[in-house]
Amino acid sequence: MSGEARFPELEVARVLREWTRLDARLLKDVEGYRLATVSLRGARAGGAAKLPLWLVRALLDRGLAAVDVEGLLGWVHKVHWRESVQKAAEYSISKAPPEFYAKLRLVLYILRDRPELSRQVPEEARKAVLEKLREVVNRRRAIIPILSEVEDSELVDRLTFEERLLLNIYRRVVGGWRGFTGI
Repeated sequence: MSGEARFPELEVARVLREWTRLDARLLKDVEGYRLATVSLRGARAGGAAKLPLWLVRALLDRGLAAVDVEGLLGWVHKVHWRESVQKAAEYSISKAPPEFYAKLRLVLYILRDRPELSRQVPEEARKAVLEKLREVVNRRRAIIPILSEVEDSELVDRLTFEERLLLNIYRRVVGGWRGFTGI
């Protein structure tokens, strides 16, 4: 049983993440297609499109789209740098963009699940990028217990939607524990 199964809020966040629109470049002309939940107007090969994460992955799998791997790797380095310059002695994080976790999942998909999509990335660089992502997520996750104890609206405003969900879950669990212990 995955951790998400115990917290329906995280399952909802996972579904919403799949609908986050990300940049992709079409490799073939698309006359246009329409599904019940998404449509893609006619577009020429080489044209850029903002598509839901799940559709980007599906088009990548079929060789119908590409993503800017170098741009995504640059994004990881930028996010890592922004987090690393936060004052270590203070609890602080940078403001993450709303699409942070969707982009993170796309990077993981390209580097870990479908490495053939990023053949040009040397193994050492691949490992370094994955480690940087791990550090950023761990740093952002580590702030949650601190925020559960203090009211810092400025810091909460820097959290992504998913991180706010985690904070609320954490507060419920800790509140339940306090009720259980009576302290």
